[in-house]
Amino acid sequence: MPLIDRLREQWRLMRAERARGEESRRQVFAQLEEIKNNERKRIEDIRRIESQQAVEERRQQIQEQAYLLWKADGKPEGKDEYYWELAIEKIKGRNVPTVYKPYYLLERRILEPMDGWISRQAFFTIAAQLAILVAIIAFIGSENTRRNNEVFTAWQTITSAHEQPGSGGRIQALEFLNSRPLRFPWIGWTRDLFSDVKECRIKFIFGRRWKRKTLAGLSNPNAYLVEIYLCGADLRGANLQDANLGEANLQGADLRGANLQDTNLEGANLQGADLWRANLQDAYLGMANLQDVELNESNLQDASLWMANLQDANLMGANFQDAFLWGANLQGVNLMGANLQGVNLVGANLQDADLGLVNLQGVNLSGVNLQDASLWRANLQDASLWRANLQDANLGDASLTNKQIKSACFWEKAIYRGYWDVEMEARTPIQ
Repeated sequence: MPLIDRLREQWRLMRAERARGEESRRQVFAQLEEIKNNERKRIEDIRRIESQQAVEERRQQIQEQAYLLWKADGKPEGKDEYYWELAIEKIKGRNVPTVYKPYYLLERRILEPMDGWISRQAFFTIAAQLAILVAIIAFIGSENTRRNNEVFTAWQTITSAHEQPGSGGRIQALEFLNSRPLRFPWIGWTRDLFSDVKECRIKFIFGRRWKRKTLAGLSNPNAYLVEIYLCGADLRGANLQDANLGEANLQGADLRGANLQDTNLEGANLQGADLWRANLQDAYLGMANLQDVELNESNLQDASLWMANLQDANLMGANFQDAFLWGANLQGVNLMGANLQGVNLVGANLQDADLGLVNLQGVNLSGVNLQDASLWRANLQDASLWRANLQDANLGDASLTNKQIKSACFWEKAIYRGYWDVEMEARTPIQ
């Protein structure tokens, strides 16, 4: 036989042997799986039989115990169910570990019977309901007392921290006194100035609420009140000299006659606040928001208001002597009768401002935007108008010279009605 045929025959025999081996293994695995299933079934049957036997044994134990209890009580009629339950409880007690038996007996013999007896008595149910009703009435009736106690505690905190350099809990206490928490009957709507995350605004808010407590006459010099929220607060005549109110929110607050001398109000929000006749001498108001504020007749001598926003503010009769208003926004302000002697207004925006009868003697108005501003009868003696924008500005009867006017920009577009005469000649570029 050729070699190739012998090799083929050997290969065929090997494949046949391998196939028989695979078949044998499959048969062995099948037999093992069958044995395992049979064993599992047998174990389950044994467990079921044992469980049934246990149940039957337990039932027999209960029955025997119930019979003994019934016999001991003289075999009364119609109490089968009672003795059956009693027997169950007794057998349960036998299975309880010795350590827990005192607690088990306390629960079964005293607590459970007492609970059942109480639940069967209508008196206790009515008493419990009455107790709840009395508690609710007492809670509502003591609302004013609780409020007064909370207010007293807040004032105590403020008083105890008097003239301390830190907060001492004053921020939370003052914010609480200025807040408007809910009060009974809680249902309704309240319209007031309420604070959001960054600003205060008039809005309706759900619930009947307590009124704000007045903070008029508050005396907290040197207080640390950074980022305090006192929207709409009544701070008339308050003494906050040398206090730190940086980033504070005093929007809509009443600060008439308040003493804020040397106070730090950097970045504070005073929009819409009333500061009539307030003392802000040497106060620091850099980048503060003073939009729509009432500052008439207030004292801002030597105050720093750089980059402050004073748009549409009422500054009639205010004293700004030697104040620093570099880059401040004074658009639309009313400065009639204000004292601006020695003030620094470089780069300020005075568009649409009313500067009638204002004393601006020697003031540096270089680069100031005076477009549409009214300077009627203003005192501009020795004031610098270099590069100031005089477009459509009203310079009627203002005390200034031709040289001063021609050093400004757009001077030919200004309105002139006065005792002096301006030659309307082409303006030469200022070097």
